[in-house]
Amino acid sequence: MLVIAALLLAAPASAQLQRAEPSSPHPRELFVTVNGITLHYADWGGTGEVVLFLGPLSGGARVFDALAPHFTDRFRVLGLTRRGSPPSDTPPSGYDTSALAEDIRGFLDALKIRRATLVGYSIAGDEMTRFAGVHPERTARLIYLDATWDRASNRALVRKACAEFDKPGACELPPPSSILEIIQKEAEAADPDYTKVTAPALSFNVIYPSSPFLTPSMDASTRRTIEARWHAVDKFIVPRQIERFRRDMKQGRVVELHDTSHGAFIGDPKQQAILVREMRRFLLNEF
Repeated sequence: MLVIAALLLAAPASAQLQRAEPSSPHPRELFVTVNGITLHYADWGGTGEVVLFLGPLSGGARVFDALAPHFTDRFRVLGLTRRGSPPSDTPPSGYDTSALAEDIRGFLDALKIRRATLVGYSIAGDEMTRFAGVHPERTARLIYLDATWDRASNRALVRKACAEFDKPGACELPPPSSILEIIQKEAEAADPDYTKVTAPALSFNVIYPSSPFLTPSMDASTRRTIEARWHAVDKFIVPRQIERFRRDMKQGRVVELHDTSHGAFIGDPKQQAILVREMRRFLLNEF
């Protein structure tokens, strides 16, 4: 397992890898029937091996408009909007991780795609991990965009934080009341199993500052609570996720993203340059 600090990757790449001029960010928007429902997908064009982008919890295929076109010179680039996220259908059921993984399979079947590289942002990582474990013959590679979760460990940390720092009853969450909350709850219940993945995998992980976030306006009591919680819980979450990925993923690489956040790195030109460079190296097997 190789860990790369993205800020240190300054060595020049080949001319092919340096190609940064994307095709049009405006894809064709299409629909397909999968497992009895209609799913929306985006087609940025290109030919060759399929690269399929999978969106975050509250976003569809179009969140990749600035990133996906960078790969159409060598690949056919598509993006799928999961069930429950408009304009895809919102059926009453089918939001557990296994069902969502089967929607990926159904999509590939409908478009007669034998095998694809899956690129998942955030919660999509759970779905494509499940897909790759169940359908290894359909999985060429996996690329995780801040999407490698250690959910069992995270649950233990959250329980610890609630017990030590929150008011009684604050940890008791109400039943999910929306589709997005149901998807989140189902993902939390289904811990991803990287040991079943045989395809090569690349993980981009956002690395947060090595100290808690404090502001001058915070009073002393609030500062003490935030600092204590950070030292007891928060600082362990991302390192544990990376540790588990490195331990369990058979063919895994990690690229660290600094000075950004989970919600910002996709659209940040500086971070996007790192994504494009390292994704192209991975996709083209040039290391």
